[in-house]
Amino acid sequence: MLQQKKVFVSPEVGEIWSLVAVHENRAEGEKLPLLVFLHGMGERGHDLDLLCYHGVGRFLKEGREFPAVVFCPQCPVETKWRLITPFVKEMILAVAKEYNVDESRISVTGISMGGYGTWDLMGKYPELWYKVAPICGGGDAALAPNMKDIPTRVYHGQKDEAVPFAESEKMVEAIKAAGGAPEFFVYPEIGHNVWDTAYRETDLMDWLLA
Repeated sequence: MLQQKKVFVSPEVGEIWSLVAVHENRAEGEKLPLLVFLHGMGERGHDLDLLCYHGVGRFLKEGREFPAVVFCPQCPVETKWRLITPFVKEMILAVAKEYNVDESRISVTGISMGGYGTWDLMGKYPELWYKVAPICGGGDAALAPNMKDIPTRVYHGQKDEAVPFAESEKMVEAIKAAGGAPEFFVYPEIGHNVWDTAYRETDLMDWLLA
């Protein structure tokens, strides 16, 4: 995929570096879906190589081609995704406009801290999302009514010692109670790094972009 660095400037936290990758064989004028990937706490900073350690960013490093525009912002060290959610939304909308994406097919997925960020974006801006996949994260169950109509897949390992399994469980139960039907993928023998299984051993990527 064709990749380029983009820098956004937040009034609260300063520069936010990001990576945008575009399908190499995109036809002129073609509107592609937009996939947003939010990394975990260990990949914060101003070093785009860190984005390629895990998840969707790692796929890009490996040269995998997706029929999409992929947006991977990098959270500054001194903050968390949940603390800058409004600006993350602004960045997503700016990328959507610049790259002429299909705005009815914007999906977001994230791991660990990025899982929390995914839940937060989902609950606060439900109108944005085509599909959502938070992995080993957690959120505000009070926002569940906003999420009930969004196609959602949730992944968590029951042996997770970094983010308790109960964090995903409470969100899934809250959405169900609100009338939604999230898919919950539970891995009894996996700890925190459930994302390798989710991204590489299931059809999650195809589902997000289908």
